[in-house]
Amino acid sequence: MSEEKEKEKSQSSKVTIFVAIIGVIGSIAVAYVTTQAKFSKELGDKEGEIAQLKKDLAVTESKLAETEKRMETKQKELDAKIAVVDDRLKKLDTQIEIAQAAAEKMQKMGGKLFGGLFGGSDK
Repeated sequence: MSEEKEKEKSQSSKVTIFVAIIGVIGSIAVAYVTTQAKFSKELGDKEGEIAQLKKDLAVTESKLAETEKRMETKQKELDAKIAVVDDRLKKLDTQIEIAQAAAEKMQKMGGKLFGGLFGGSDK
């Protein structure tokens, strides 16, 4: 009978171990399912945020492209205006040089004319 009791104890121990193993496996499964569900939810939330960030980035890039085009257009307009002003300045410089040369000639001619009229009578 002691053999039967030992056999019974052994079987009882095996059942206890088996139940404990099933409990551990069940706990791990519950933890995995809970963690997976939480992870999936967080991942879904992050995917929404990522999609929104991509959308915001696309809008920002579009605005940037539009701004760059406007700046290029403005730069071309300003370059054209500067070219016109530069051309006018060159023409004015030329006219000033011509006017100065004419004024010097007039001064010389006037000096000779008036100098001859007034300066010649004293001598």
